Amino acid sequence: PVAPPAKSSKITQVIIAISASALNPAESEIIGYQAFLPKPVSEKQLLNLLQQYLQLSWIYEAIEKFNLFYATQQNTTTQTLIAPPLEEMAILYELAMLGSIKKIVQRASYLEQLEEQYAPLAAKLKELAGSFQEKKIVDLVKQHLLEK
Repeated sequence: PVAPPAKSSKITQVIIAISASALNPAESEIIGYQAFLPKPVSEKQLLNLLQQYLQLSWIYEAIEKFNLFYATQQNTTTQTLIAPPLEEMAILYELAMLGSIKKIVQRASYLEQLEEQYAPLAAKLKELAGSFQEKKIVDLVKQHLLEK
């Protein structure tokens, strides 16, 4: 059970409730929360709410390591993409579902170091991450996850 927030007339505050219990949006407004996120928390949803309530404007910067890597690589579409073990694909899938571009690039770099045969898949992930193509990343990871 979640206790309602304290009311204050002096300070304008935004409260985002996060809970594993079921709470529909209408209930959260009655209780006094402006938004509700179910657990596990989606990074993308949380950032969207923060942007909305704090009136933020996100600034995306290019991932420098990716740009250096991509500039030196051949087109990966002609190379065979070999998927790493199931455990690694599960981690990539979780990151893809969270929309965590930076962590996907970091994990792709890790895969390159793990074994050379994973380099084409890692390069493809970095390519998609560099242009923020989250759905294509999810589809690519899901495709290789289902093959395992």
